[in-house]
Order: sequence, then structure tokens, then C-alpha cells
Amino acid sequence: MTTALTKSEANLPVLYDPAEIKRLLFPRGTPQPTDEELALFVRACQAAELNPFNREIYLVKISENFPASIIPAALAWEQRADTFPEFDGYEAGIL
Repeated sequence: MTTALTKSEANLPVLYDPAEIKRLLFPRGTPQPTDEELALFVRACQAAELNPFNREIYLVKISENFPASIIPAALAWEQRADTFPEFDGYEAGIL
């Protein structure tokens, strides 16, 4: 089974095997996501147009006993917000 995970420069899907995705994104000796969790992660990447290989979104598996968590990177959302003309930045300060 192959799954389209990212898009190439030609805007064509790039196909990866789930085993290859696990090998690239999860070091040996760490809890591995199930195939179902990986499929959900791939769909989330596609829906949000985020690329895990650019560190825009993460799949974190803490333990084999707990489900994996999908975590989008804050920088990815900031970069996306910058593309909207209505976004005029944000202010941070001491309360």
C-alpha cells in the first residue's frame, strides 16, 4: 500500500510506503505508530497542506499504550497566517 504524503514541485503526489514513512520519521527504539494512526496522520497532512519532512507537523507516539498525537508546528500556522492580507501580525507584551 502506498500513500500520497507530499506534493512535488510539479504539484504531483509523491507516493510513500507506510514502512518507509515510519523509517524516515520515527527512530528505531521509539514507540512506532500503528498503520491506522499513520494513515490518519497522512490525511491530516494532506488536509492541512503541511509537510512533516519540513517539520511543519508532527506525529508523536509517547508509549505503545497510548494513541499517537498529531501536533502542528506553531511556525507553520504563523507562516500560513502571514499569507492572508487581513493578518496584521500580533502583539505580545508584559501584562
